[in-house]
Amino acid sequence: MAKKKIELQQENELEKRYLSQLNRKKKIRTRRRILRLVGLIILALLIFAYFSSDISKVKTLSVNDNMIYSDEQILDKAKLNYQSSYVLNPGFLIEMRLKDDPLIKDASVKKTWGGGITIQVDERLIIGYLKDDANTLLVQGVGRLDASELSQLNAAMIPRIGGFSEEQLTMLDEAFANVDKEVMPLISELEPYVTSYDENMVQFVMIDGNRVTTSMKGIELLNSYRSVLKELEGTHVCLYMDDISGNIFKEVDDCSVGLKDREPKPAEDENTEGNEGETPPSEDEEDPQAWVTDEEMPSENE
Repeated sequence: MAKKKIELQQENELEKRYLSQLNRKKKIRTRRRILRLVGLIILALLIFAYFSSDISKVKTLSVNDNMIYSDEQILDKAKLNYQSSYVLNPGFLIEMRLKDDPLIKDASVKKTWGGGITIQVDERLIIGYLKDDANTLLVQGVGRLDASELSQLNAAMIPRIGGFSEEQLTMLDEAFANVDKEVMPLISELEPYVTSYDENMVQFVMIDGNRVTTSMKGIELLNSYRSVLKELEGTHVCLYMDDISGNIFKEVDDCSVGLKDREPKPAEDENTEGNEGETPPSEDEEDPQAWVTDEEMPSENE
């Protein structure tokens, strides 16, 4: 009998110890849960305070190399303003937003620790609007593009294109591959120009009133137009760009007089004696003014 009482007491003590340990573990787990919950609440409050304050906002925004779109339009496409979160707008996401626009060829974003974001854009070259369809753009490397679905463009930077066939528009697209975008604001209109030796020439009506005639291959010489203006005398002048010699000639002092009756002459054949690759003077001008854009003109003895 006494032995059974001792065993029963031992069992009760073991049970008490077990229950005590179990309660202790429950308290520890409860305490940990409370501490974890408090920590999460504090962290949430800190995050809320950070994103609610000006510390988290973008401090400076800058856009470089944009001509077609304004700074405001670029920032709108990037979904950025001075209320935007600096952290929640990583560079790769901003670049993806900008590249969704068909007129933006590439974009790069640089972020600084001070909350600054700098956007560098590479816009596609717009050759011009089609006169017979004001909602259609001819974009280099893309072809026809519906302008009605695009943001409002700076019309002053875009020439007008008229009278070209589909084949000629394709040729224009290829010919403008190496033309600087900075030249485009200098051009008002592009018109087809037919001669007896080339049915696919182009005449550019510049914003300063001058007219420039060249072949499709000579369009790249437009990059030298600004340098020619420094020495050019007169207004509404007719210029001819020779793709063979790389020279630009002044043909007429006033393009408004007898323009349709004039025809720029091609460069002489390489087997012809005299200046090789040089466009001969027009009949109405004995000593045309010429500028060498790529290399010096060959002398008569060469």
